Amino acid sequence: RIHSITLKAQSVEEILSALQGEDICFEAFVNGVPHSDERFVVDPARYGCTRESSIRYIQSTRISEKNMKEFIHLHIEKLDSIDIRCVDLNEKLRIERQLYERIPDVYITSSLSNILEIVAPSAGKGAGLRFLSKKLNLSSDSIAAFGNADNDIDMLEYAKLGVAVKNATENCLGSANYITDDNDHDGVAKVIYELL
Repeated sequence: RIHSITLKAQSVEEILSALQGEDICFEAFVNGVPHSDERFVVDPARYGCTRESSIRYIQSTRISEKNMKEFIHLHIEKLDSIDIRCVDLNEKLRIERQLYERIPDVYITSSLSNILEIVAPSAGKGAGLRFLSKKLNLSSDSIAAFGNADNDIDMLEYAKLGVAVKNATENCLGSANYITDDNDHDGVAKVIYELL
C-alpha cells in the first residue's frame, strides 16, 4: 500500500449515532481487510448475495465479527471504510439521505445495488487515481479507466478515456465517454487491445 486515507473518528461516531437503534448489517475495512457482521458471513443470501460464487467469495474473504458496532469503536482511528448491507432499495436510499444530511464529511457510493460504501471525502477511486497520476507524473489525458458501478464514476470522469462495460449501472454508463462489451464478452480486454 502506497497511500491510505481513513475515516475521521468523529465521522464514524456520527454514522453510528445516526443509525442508533436500527438493525444494520455493517462491514468495516481496516488496512484493506474486511470484517463483517457474523449474520452476513453465515448467510450472505439473506443480504442479497445469492450467487454461489459470491457466497464463496464472502465466506472466504471476510473476518466474522459478532458485534460490529463494538469492532468499529475499537478500530475507530483505523477504518478505511464502513459498508452497510441493505436488502431493500428504499432502505438503502433512506439511509444514504439520512447520513448525507447529518454527516457532510463523508463520501457515500455503491459498488452493488445492495450496499452503501462510506469513506472519507478524499478517498474513493477517483481520488486514488488522481493521487497515483500525480505520483507517476501523468496527466489525466494519458489515462484510461474502466468501470461497472457507481463507485467508479469519479474515476471515469477524471480519466481522458472513461470506459464502462455494457452491463454497468445506469449512472456509470452515463458518466463514461465510451461503452464497451459487457464483462462476459471481454469488453475491457477489447479496449486495451484497441489502445495498444
